Amino acid sequence: MQPNQPNKLFRLAGVLAIGSLLFAGGCVSYTNVSGPESPPSFHNPNHYAAVDVTAKSLDWVLTRHGPSAGSSYIVNFPAGTSQESAMEIFAKLPVGAVWPASTDQDPLSMYHVGRVWIRASEAKVDVVYPFTMLNGGTGLRGVTVWLQGGVRKWRVIRGQYWSPGTVVVPEVSVPVIDEEGFFDQWSGSKKDTMTTEPEALPEPLPDQGATQAPAPATNEPAPAPQPSASPSEGSMNWREVPVGES
Repeated sequence: MQPNQPNKLFRLAGVLAIGSLLFAGGCVSYTNVSGPESPPSFHNPNHYAAVDVTAKSLDWVLTRHGPSAGSSYIVNFPAGTSQESAMEIFAKLPVGAVWPASTDQDPLSMYHVGRVWIRASEAKVDVVYPFTMLNGGTGLRGVTVWLQGGVRKWRVIRGQYWSPGTVVVPEVSVPVIDEEGFFDQWSGSKKDTMTTEPEALPEPLPDQGATQAPAPATNEPAPAPQPSASPSEGSMNWREVPVGES
């Protein structure tokens, strides 16, 4: 063994030990909200990391495409979001935020939080926001907000805009009250670390061999644009105007 080899081994062991402590301490996360079933990811919209990146992304969008100052606006959170988490996010947004009164409310007047992906120090959140078209009607457009953080505070790196109709608008949901046992269906919680219960695999059918393990999650391609509506609907020629502007 060369004289400097033990020093290299000690340095490597130290780096691995520090990395393990950060990972176990909840400084990083691996979260899919309304996303693919890719273990060991969380699917809890109330996980502290999901709440943080959602608030930061909404604030970024509202700063650029929000209603006029003092106006109220509706935010549609992912299904399963608790009222406590919603209020925590509202505290970081411009004044006037409320959640939908019912699932039957018109989605065209809302700011929607779609997919939330967190991969250690990187995250992306799909936000669908309303805009006023040239014909006076209201449309919805999606933007993917990219963030970096995790160990440090989350910050927005850029926004990736999509043509209207590209990003799927999530169904309207109303934040729920955190009752005992309700959130047992979600993996993780606001106080959880990365340790989760493994999900049981389904029993193979008689004519099947070994159950094939799911492929690891990879970077998703950009959403395929949907066909544009007819010019009479105003989607071919439109410009963005702040919602609430007369």
